[in-house]
Amino acid sequence: KDGGEKWPFNEPLQAVLHCAGDVRFDQPLEQAALSLVSASLQVAQLAARWKAKRFIFVSTAFVHAVPSATSVLQERLVELRDFDPMELYRDAMSHGKWAEKAMHELGFPNTYTFTKAIAEHLILQACEAEGLEGNIVRPSIVGPAWAAPSPGWAGDKPSTIVAGAVLLAKRGIRVFRGSSHPCPAVPVDMVAGTIMEALAGCRRATDPAAAQQPDPRIRHATVDSSQADWIPSFRTLMVRLFQILALRRDLSLPEGGLLLRLLTWSDNETAFWLLDIVANRAPNAILSLLCTVAYCIAFAVGLRSDEWKERCKNIRMLSRYSHLPMQYAPFSSPSSAWQFKSSLRLPADWDPAEYSSLIVRAAVAFAAAASKGGSGAAASTAARAAEASFAELRVVAPRGVVQEALLTFSMPGAPLFQCTAAFLIRRVLQWMDLTVTVNASDLNSLTHLSAPLVLCPTHRSLLDFVIIGAACFELRPQVPTLKLPHVAADAEFSGLPFLGRALSALGAFFVRRGGGAVQPDPALRAEVGRVFRNGRPLEVFLEGLRSRGRRHLRLRTGLLRALRDVAQRSVALVPVALSYELLPEDQSFFDELRGLPRPPLRTLGLVSWVLKGVRGELPSYGDVHVRLGATRVLDASSDLRALLSQVQAELVGLTALSTLHARALAEVLELPAGDVLQATRSAGLRLRPSRLDGWGVKLSEAQRWALALQMAILLRDQLPQQWALWLVEPVFGRTSAPSQRPLSDDESQKSGPEVAAEKDPGALDIAAVARALAAMLEAAEEAGHNAAKQMREGGITAVSEEHLAQQLLDTQDGRGGLPPPLARGAACIVAGALSPVAPATGYDAPPSSGAAGGGGATADGAKPRTVEPIWPAAAQGRGAERRVDTEALDRWGFSDTRFAAQWVDGKPAVQVTSKRYSALGGQPLYQLWAFFQRELAVSMNVRDTLPEQPLPEVPQEPEDLRKQLEAAVPAERVVWDAEARLRAGTGHGLADIWRLRTREADRRMPDAVVQPSSEGEVLAVLQAAAAAAGEEAG
Repeated sequence: KDGGEKWPFNEPLQAVLHCAGDVRFDQPLEQAALSLVSASLQVAQLAARWKAKRFIFVSTAFVHAVPSATSVLQERLVELRDFDPMELYRDAMSHGKWAEKAMHELGFPNTYTFTKAIAEHLILQACEAEGLEGNIVRPSIVGPAWAAPSPGWAGDKPSTIVAGAVLLAKRGIRVFRGSSHPCPAVPVDMVAGTIMEALAGCRRATDPAAAQQPDPRIRHATVDSSQADWIPSFRTLMVRLFQILALRRDLSLPEGGLLLRLLTWSDNETAFWLLDIVANRAPNAILSLLCTVAYCIAFAVGLRSDEWKERCKNIRMLSRYSHLPMQYAPFSSPSSAWQFKSSLRLPADWDPAEYSSLIVRAAVAFAAAASKGGSGAAASTAARAAEASFAELRVVAPRGVVQEALLTFSMPGAPLFQCTAAFLIRRVLQWMDLTVTVNASDLNSLTHLSAPLVLCPTHRSLLDFVIIGAACFELRPQVPTLKLPHVAADAEFSGLPFLGRALSALGAFFVRRGGGAVQPDPALRAEVGRVFRNGRPLEVFLEGLRSRGRRHLRLRTGLLRALRDVAQRSVALVPVALSYELLPEDQSFFDELRGLPRPPLRTLGLVSWVLKGVRGELPSYGDVHVRLGATRVLDASSDLRALLSQVQAELVGLTALSTLHARALAEVLELPAGDVLQATRSAGLRLRPSRLDGWGVKLSEAQRWALALQMAILLRDQLPQQWALWLVEPVFGRTSAPSQRPLSDDESQKSGPEVAAEKDPGALDIAAVARALAAMLEAAEEAGHNAAKQMREGGITAVSEEHLAQQLLDTQDGRGGLPPPLARGAACIVAGALSPVAPATGYDAPPSSGAAGGGGATADGAKPRTVEPIWPAAAQGRGAERRVDTEALDRWGFSDTRFAAQWVDGKPAVQVTSKRYSALGGQPLYQLWAFFQRELAVSMNVRDTLPEQPLPEVPQEPEDLRKQLEAAVPAERVVWDAEARLRAGTGHGLADIWRLRTREADRRMPDAVVQPSSEGEVLAVLQAAAAAAGEEAG
């Protein structure tokens, strides 16, 4: 305020740093002299009045007007030949005609570098006159930081090299001229280090033998000529920019190809001059004119004129930058490489490719911030978010219809049908508000594969193959091995009208499920061989079935065995973990866990669902994150047991969770969501931020339990072993285990929150959350044991998992049943513990069921099944013409008539074994199978059949009874065989039939069956019985 006459602090001033200046290249000479010379001299005078010891002036390395083709540019004052710097300065501040002529004679490309060169001479003269130690630091093109404060840091506003990339990314300009010479760029943190050395007055070591000694007052903050080739060229930077923009789908491939072609044409100076006018200046000028006209029309009719006014402002600002490519040409495309002498050295860990990526990342970040329309802190926040997004590639994101169509149908080498399918799929996913991201670093392992590729994803939804197909379609130009894969799909899809043909045309092949443990699919080997020879990757769901409850199911080996046999060479297996937030099937899966049958797949159902998306009636399903694991080799010597265990472990480890999962677990455990989230983060467990969690989306019970179980997998090491094995089924071996710690009577009465608060009532840590979850799981298991005990006391000898689950789901003693996921888990664990010979393997994967990803062979280490021969006589009951009119003993109806479950054309069906009923006999009844499942509320499998067992043993008749009865009635009217006695001793009620089916003899079993033909014979039998009773009484 007082003119700066006195230094206002007690501590003496050591140094003054002056680095401010107007860096525009096209400002008039007088304005450049004012801002770059006058202002700098004024700051130097101020430093002298404040008694500073040292004055540092930040200039530019391009005070050297042109690069030298034969020598290195030294750290000395630039010679101005016969021109006096003070006279040039005075002329520039007046009319500037002579100074401008001198600028052109000296070869300076613009007023910025010219006035900086003048300022250097005058600053050193002024400092010498004032007794100041003058120092000059000359940076070249300042780029993003290499290390500090963070890799890629570029401040709050783009400058120089980053600004040019931002304009290219935003389509503000379309042509830059870039040569193959190394770019004269230097990281900003290394420039700062050089400035700090100058501020501290550090003296540099010099070489006395050097022919040209540097001026100790001047420092080049540039890369030394000995390391100049370590910096990528402008051309390399632009090519890398176009590649990354295309990879992020911010640039269509045809547009990228056009920009690369323009870059090549601009090598010629005349061609560049024409392209600059046609592609840069003219489009922006026309756009500005059209926008102005639109603003005037909108203002005249009163239609949102403020919005058009803002657009005009932005376009006019963009038009001012249209001249940058021509102004940058001396630095981006010099006739000779810029070679500087400098003491600055690049670090040992320097990587040119990585630094070019940092430049591009900064440019894309600023472009994203500009799209948000923010400024200052808001723009900085948007830029940081965009930088963080470089770790992931968005393969499905919200876009306009026109942009989506351009990006999709311009995919090189893709057939029209694939492009059409990809476009429709992307639109549907966008209607679901589903964002799909792929971890970028995971793609490195796929870039140099020589073996055929097999993708092994987790199976959570019907969207799995859709999302993987969309990702492969998107990433193929950058990762050629990721062609659209052949998918091993369930044979059920083949019967869907139109959809089955569409899937087949896209490369799906259909595999019959549910017979692999009995006999391999006869067509499996041929289908695998056919698609394998096609050269495209295979996509195999090793879990077979979609996981209900998002557990990790046991991986199957059948298709991998067929693949290994067919390939006759090494195959690359790549685990793929798909991490969802919400699924369209969450409710239907929850209903299945409750015992309801799975609704059949229908094309009309899919069409109806798509129409809801068109009308905007679909909810938001959040984000899907895709991670790829390390490549593993499958060959003839591979141990499938160890290999699949490694794949499963990686699939579990790659699964990503979000804050929505933590909130769902908190709601299930009735704990504060914020506390659970904080406990998870304090334990070092990474949670991705969820858009749905930020919006406060209310979760249904089905969604809540699905997310909570997925979160529980993260804590499985702190849960009881039997529950950990249920959440992640091991590849081989038992999936149930004895409890690690049985609940005490007191603990079984405590709820999860009470147990969690027992240790530390003040704060919640991850161990407390795990204890609360473990208490809930153990309480469910205890309920399972109690229900199994009641079932056994009620006369049920074989407690099945399905029966036990239904008991746990039912309301008992006025209390509601267990939640379906807990009921299924407890039933699986308890039934497995009660059946040591054939332990339960979980609701999703019964032991006899195959799958599209694993049908066709039994697991390694499994006990071989007994193989029985099939003879024609054994098959007569299925469809023989001969009728057997005798009544069946252990079921209703004739003995030749029964319902049999069989696979017919890859689908489960019921067949009536007798042809006495012409409309039903021998016909596959597909709907009857679904009816049985729906009405019985039991999950059935075709291969789960009751084996034929011998009749139960009946008591031996008394020794004297035969003589007494034969004395009363003729011998042919007395029947002693076991079947007749069983038939007479049981009725035809449900309980009687069940006892016969389970071969349980009744206590009231008759000793004989008597068929008297007259009243006299009846009286004789009664007299014989009375006599026998009297003898026993005596």
